[in-house]
Amino acid sequence: MLLGRKKLVKLFSLALLLCYLSLSTHSSPMPGEPVPEVVPDDYDGPPSAYIFGYRSDDGDGTTQHRHEESDGAGVIRGSYGFFDADGVYRTVNYTADSNGYRAVVRSNEPTFEAQSEGNAVFIADPQMLAIKGKEIAGRRKPLNDV
Repeated sequence: MLLGRKKLVKLFSLALLLCYLSLSTHSSPMPGEPVPEVVPDDYDGPPSAYIFGYRSDDGDGTTQHRHEESDGAGVIRGSYGFFDADGVYRTVNYTADSNGYRAVVRSNEPTFEAQSEGNAVFIADPQMLAIKGKEIAGRRKPLNDV
């Protein structure tokens, strides 16, 4: 069924009007308009110092851990990782500050290779015993080699 020229013009006009209305009611700023700063209602200023962490065990020999500390001045240090029942582990020690995010990743995973890439250093340690890895994970503070 073919529409007549007048009907096509009316449909096209209606489509343009709907596009205009949808753009004019959109809450995002248009190009060239300033972007409003969004600040949470409960924001109290600069970050404060904190420490948090956890260690979990699935009951089948796999543990996961995480520990993080912030000095309140923009430096965050932490570590996270896992150990499985077969002695395979991966531990990441990191620092995030004005110089960016830097990490040292240690693992004895079979396909894990030592390398440096960007701000990350990967250390393959297939000889490290799982018990040694658990000692690293159980430290209260992250290793200071990041």
